[in-house]
Amino acid sequence: MRQPFALLKQRHQALLWVLLTGFFVLFVCSFYHRWVHMDDAWFADEALMMARTGQIRSEVFAGFLHYEDKVLNAHKLHVMLGALYIHAFGFSPWVLKAVPLPFLALLGLLLLHYQRRFTPYHGAGVLLLTLLLLLAHASVFEYSYSYRPEMAHACLGFGSFLLLQRGVQGNRLAPVAAAGVLAGLAAFIHLNGLTFIAAGGGVLFFRGEFKKMFLFGGIAAAVTALYFFDIRTPEDVQLFLFQFRNDPALKATNFSPWHYFTKIFGEHMRLFRDWPQASLTGLLLLVLLLTFPHLRRHNAFLLAYTLLLVLAVAVITRDTNIKYYILNIPFFVVIIVQGVAHHFAQPRPAPRYVLAAALTFYLAVHAVLDLRLVRRREDLVAIHERVAAVIPAGSAIVAPITFVFNQIDRYDMRTLEVYRYQREKGTLTVPFWAYCRGAGRQYAVLKDDALAELHLSREAVRAGGPHFELIAVLPDNYLVCRIK
Repeated sequence: MRQPFALLKQRHQALLWVLLTGFFVLFVCSFYHRWVHMDDAWFADEALMMARTGQIRSEVFAGFLHYEDKVLNAHKLHVMLGALYIHAFGFSPWVLKAVPLPFLALLGLLLLHYQRRFTPYHGAGVLLLTLLLLLAHASVFEYSYSYRPEMAHACLGFGSFLLLQRGVQGNRLAPVAAAGVLAGLAAFIHLNGLTFIAAGGGVLFFRGEFKKMFLFGGIAAAVTALYFFDIRTPEDVQLFLFQFRNDPALKATNFSPWHYFTKIFGEHMRLFRDWPQASLTGLLLLVLLLTFPHLRRHNAFLLAYTLLLVLAVAVITRDTNIKYYILNIPFFVVIIVQGVAHHFAQPRPAPRYVLAAALTFYLAVHAVLDLRLVRRREDLVAIHERVAAVIPAGSAIVAPITFVFNQIDRYDMRTLEVYRYQREKGTLTVPFWAYCRGAGRQYAVLKDDALAELHLSREAVRAGGPHFELIAVLPDNYLVCRIK
């Protein structure tokens, strides 16, 4: 096998090292006071209650779907990992945002291992390019330091795939069983992990490996069953079904079998949703167009699994949310790098120039997107301290869910999202200020960007009214109102 040409040769590996180091430094620099997602706070609240009470529940969502008692449709293992971090390092957004980092590191090692052991091109340049494409991607850049489960999914899912291919190629059952364990753990973290069970079982089915399929599926199902560890009584079953059916992230169409079938035909809305997704999907399609015969001969198992995974993500995930695109990224990266390496090993220069231009465009796009993320800095804990300075400790308040950092113990807090979701579901029709009074709230903490979602205007809030008065306007776009 000839060594990859030009970029991947020894004398050009320095460029890859420089680029990889640059993106890594940028990634680390992004940690400092990085912007906090609503989901960071949502899962943090559940993890904090898990750490303190041993039960996944939510005090700030009291009065909503009985979340104050139990949250049975939570992302179970994800929340449990957060609780472990809280026990070990304390409660702060930066602690919980670090939960995905070990999964990113492990995913990088798994990708390097796969490239070295299961692919025809595996030189140093191939390994460097693999890590570069992975780390540079804006979604990986963002969600590797965000308290969400997608990076854990990507890591466990790719690990399951790697073991599955090892078991099939070596005709061994032990790796297949281990693949089932990892796929089941992915589902235990978040039920979207069922995508890896579907892809793994599907590829074994189409290969006629029925013994391995039943072994893989049986073990994956057994591990997935851990998701229901806190559902012990008939009442728990009813509560789980109630919370699942009324989950604010789901719509009525999510429970239609026909809807799940038709979602396949709308998956392009995720694959090409925005620059982070379109740039990688477009690069993948270009590589497949130029290199498909070679990839089919040497990477058939990878191609089959990836196709089934894309279909599984389309069917199983609730919508075309771009966060779930991350599940595909490791597989797309491996395919792209193998295709690029193959063409850089060939004598024809034209495909090399096309692929070099496409790679340059990809890296430029993600460099811009990553820099934008780095600029989104805010010391949210300090901001909330300034807000708390105008509200007496112990007050009953309604506030954005991010206010759990780190004011959850200072106040009797309810989150604004309770009101918003009940309005969206049609179970609550009263105006916001009437809701605050009915819920016994004494103060309301509002952000400018949330006013429209609450059907409020900044002018009306500033003017006050018979049920409330504005007592503070803070420089970080926070408004504090006292409920009369």
